[in-house]
Amino acid sequence: MDFIRKNIDFNIRRMKNLDKLIHSNSKLSSLLFRMICSFQNSELPNRKNIGKNIKFPHGLKNIVMHEKTRIEDNVTVFHEVTCGRGDMYGIVPDAPPSKFEGIVLKEGAVLCAGAKVICNRGLLTVGRNTIVGANAVLTRSTGDNEIWAGKPARLIKKRNHED
Repeated sequence: MDFIRKNIDFNIRRMKNLDKLIHSNSKLSSLLFRMICSFQNSELPNRKNIGKNIKFPHGLKNIVMHEKTRIEDNVTVFHEVTCGRGDMYGIVPDAPPSKFEGIVLKEGAVLCAGAKVICNRGLLTVGRNTIVGANAVLTRSTGDNEIWAGKPARLIKKRNHED
């Protein structure tokens, strides 16, 4: 099994992107994509919620995204990123009804290694061309062209064309 995992990891990292596999209408491609995710300990949303030209520079290792996450085009996701809900709905039997609506990663967003995007209620949006730094814990929406870092994440600065 380790041999298979190592070969899958090596081959995923060599791919420029997974567009053909993610967006293929073939049942075999869909099954293969789900198997790759499983071997990499990853959960990604339904492929209809994933845009074009998504980049996984270090493969799909330990990437977990809630099924209500929508990923627009040209987003980059590094390893060990989590996008999910922060409420207890569905975990604790007496938890109040959830107000969680989902997470949107806008075009060109970058989620660096270990970033956590956690939404408690409503819709959390990571803006266009916004960077969420390594190991940051983002709990609120961002604007476009920003850099966020820290635990909890805070706005570090606005991006310009050189960043």
